[in-house]
Amino acid sequence: MRKLSLKSSQGGYKVSVVWLPERMNTACANKLLKLIEEPPQKTVFILVCEAPDQLLETIRSRVQRIDVKALPAPTIAQALTERQGIDAESAQRISRLAAGSWLHALQELQVGTENELFLDLFIQLMRLAYQRKVRDLKKWSETMAAFGREKQRRFLAYFLRLARENFMFNFQQPELCYMTLAEEQFAKNFARFVNEHNILSITDLANRAYRDIGQNANAKIVFFDFALQMIVLLKA
Repeated sequence: MRKLSLKSSQGGYKVSVVWLPERMNTACANKLLKLIEEPPQKTVFILVCEAPDQLLETIRSRVQRIDVKALPAPTIAQALTERQGIDAESAQRISRLAAGSWLHALQELQVGTENELFLDLFIQLMRLAYQRKVRDLKKWSETMAAFGREKQRRFLAYFLRLARENFMFNFQQPELCYMTLAEEQFAKNFARFVNEHNILSITDLANRAYRDIGQNANAKIVFFDFALQMIVLLKA
């Protein structure tokens, strides 16, 4: 509001880009709504949104929606080969993981990405749960609790994806699986432990943990309970 009260230095339009507006709290959203209803002269708002259904209905009704479609996997694969100089097989694997996002494809190329950390944490959890090492699982949960809540939720989202991929790996249909080479190498020996007997329970467990973290539950308790229940589910 303060910035939009300033005059344009060249006398033209002012453009306000609002990144991920669906994450605004109610008070902030209502403030923005008033600005959108009665915008300053020559002012344009661009709301860049990943989950438009989570926006207030009153805001959605006052904006023009423009959907930006995902890029086809072959297009991303070709660009990775031509612009980044990687081999065709790696480009194809990354393009499928990117789910239509060029930015995500570039992030997969970076060394030491967050997903590598998450894969390591996933492997630790599964091995310790299978071996029933409760003391080590407690240390694992304390490591998770040290992360910020957004990072914890990103890990749980990653966990859900990898649980799904390991389940699908059992069907031996490569076109149904979306994994990096490192993830696939672990899945070769682990996937059989994620099956029709426990996949729904594992998914429900991770979704509950995701919800609890979002509601500011004690992270140590949430992740330790999550880890202990994995012991039971892996034996299903």
